Amino acid sequence: MDLLLYVNSGGKVSVILLLLILLWTTLDMTKAELNTTKVPGNHQLSMQILDNNTYADQAPVDYYVSLRQRHKETFRYGSGHVCGGALISPNVVATAAHCFVDQTRYDGSFLPISRFLVVLGSQPRFVRDEQALSFSLEWLLMNLTKFDTSTYDKDIALIILNATVPYIMQPIQFSETAAQPEATCHIRGWNNSQMEYYLGEMIRLNVTLIDERACKGASNLIEKFLRPGMLCASNANKDQLDGCTVDAGEPLLCDGKLVGISSWGIRCGMPQIPGVYANVTHYRHWIDNTIASYQLKDPQNPKYGHSELMRSDEFEDVARSSGTKFERLYRTILYLGIMLSLCYF
Repeated sequence: MDLLLYVNSGGKVSVILLLLILLWTTLDMTKAELNTTKVPGNHQLSMQILDNNTYADQAPVDYYVSLRQRHKETFRYGSGHVCGGALISPNVVATAAHCFVDQTRYDGSFLPISRFLVVLGSQPRFVRDEQALSFSLEWLLMNLTKFDTSTYDKDIALIILNATVPYIMQPIQFSETAAQPEATCHIRGWNNSQMEYYLGEMIRLNVTLIDERACKGASNLIEKFLRPGMLCASNANKDQLDGCTVDAGEPLLCDGKLVGISSWGIRCGMPQIPGVYANVTHYRHWIDNTIASYQLKDPQNPKYGHSELMRSDEFEDVARSSGTKFERLYRTILYLGIMLSLCYF
């Protein structure tokens, strides 16, 4: 009874709640650190709040994919999200290669693909709905052996899932023609700006494709780092942010067909400064040949990065039982904060 009276005091409860909020915020900041996006040469992107966004309708979009890190997913459903992606066949996802770069080293080396999982059908990122499906990564196929962080060249990767998706989930179709300047396209994905991230809602942004000359003329950095296999798009409305507002790996669509994969940008959403995408049409021959080669793959071929398979239900067991040392430390601090607050008051 004394303890109940103790805690029911308004001022004391306020202090306790304040301590809990501070500890929770500290733990949740790990996601922001993980999702730090850089342009070639390790120039830091400046992020802005999206105040003129267009929220996507809530109808499921079958081909949109959330690439997540398993150990981050143990904290909260959806908190492990690091990149987007597009389902291009019943068991293949296209995304950005730099999503797999080890951010603690950032020397171009990749993390083991056993650390990742793919989630489809979960449009509000933090809501585990009945349609959500999770898959392990069986293979990761790239057009390189080590990522070039100085150029972001060949920033495209193919994920082979450990199972095929249900037939009701339809992959996105490729554009059969090269993307043309002045075409109005759109990109949909989960907003990564700091204020909007916590909502976890999918947004849609309209963008206009621009030619290589105009893209290079928009920024000295873009002129320096733009490579064959990249295309540019700027915000169609000057008061609306561009593709770098959403996560890397998100698909760029023109007339409902896949033409690009979100890669990098400079000063997110600034007028006249385009975002840069991997040009899917440029890589189409590589994509088709790589998938065909995978079907005839030699397990000893070092070109492919194989990981131990894990079923989705096994992941659920791991998610309940595992956690990083970092997360355990802050959980401990959280519990200690509660106990100290109660004892102090």
